[in-house]
Amino acid sequence: MKRIILIVLCLIFNLSLAQKGDWTTKYSQRWEKYDGGTKLYVSNNNLLPITYKIGYNPVNLKASKPNGTFIVIPAQSKDVLILDFVKIDATKGWKFEKGNTSIFLGDVTDTDYDEDYVYDLPFEKGTSFKVGQGYNGDISHQDKYAIDFDMPIGTKVYACREG
Repeated sequence: MKRIILIVLCLIFNLSLAQKGDWTTKYSQRWEKYDGGTKLYVSNNNLLPITYKIGYNPVNLKASKPNGTFIVIPAQSKDVLILDFVKIDATKGWKFEKGNTSIFLGDVTDTDYDEDYVYDLPFEKGTSFKVGQGYNGDISHQDKYAIDFDMPIGTKVYACREG
């Protein structure tokens, strides 16, 4: 399991370096209100997919997908419908609050991997670096399978696998 997580992290890290700029500035969302409710559309200009984990608290609205649903928005896509809220009682007003919505770089739902393949670490063979923070770390990795290596600025980062 640890190997899988390391692979995914390496791939996301390496692919995210392939595009210039902060990935969070390369997607946008827009709400389209209509008489019966509202819809959420997302455009993704990143070179990688992004994943939304839905978390909203609607009042007098029924959501098309339950909270906690992961929705993958393909790379280089425009106006992907993420969520549709429909009024429950047409005679009353409606509103919603953003709850625990999270957005991740990459497709976090992709769990396919080759159990027999031995993946490389993301640095030059023959070198070693201390792990700065591992799973459920004290700084930022609560409930996340992520590993930070303490590497000097300028250290070359390598792909974990050919691709």
